Amino acid sequence: MLQVSYLLTRMLQVSYLLTRMLQVSYLLTRMLQVSYLLTRMLQVSYLLTRMLQVSYLLTRMLQVSYLLTRMLQVSYLLTRMLQVSYLLTRMLQVSYLLTRMLQVSYLLTRKVTGIVLADENVTGIVPADGKSYRYRTF
Repeated sequence: MLQVSYLLTRMLQVSYLLTRMLQVSYLLTRMLQVSYLLTRMLQVSYLLTRMLQVSYLLTRMLQVSYLLTRMLQVSYLLTRMLQVSYLLTRMLQVSYLLTRMLQVSYLLTRKVTGIVLADENVTGIVPADGKSYRYRTF
């Protein structure tokens, strides 16, 4: 009987050791699950980091788009200024032509009628009829 008791005691000890091993196995399984969850969290963190980088790039692209829009506005303003400059140049050319026409008109008037404008002080004007008159304008 003592041997049976000894064997039962040994079996109980083995059972206790197996129970402890099962508990350790359970703890290791739980630790593996925690490790898996931490790995997944790390992957999510990596994805969030990548999304943040994409967001930063999109922000930079938006800034570049804004700058290009401003440059387009400046280009438009410069085009309008160039058009105004062209119009002013054309007006200056018209003014020059009108001045030349006025000079020609003045010269033709002097030649045909012998009339001298008041700002000139001229003697010996020869009118169109060929007679020579000597007079001063005032």
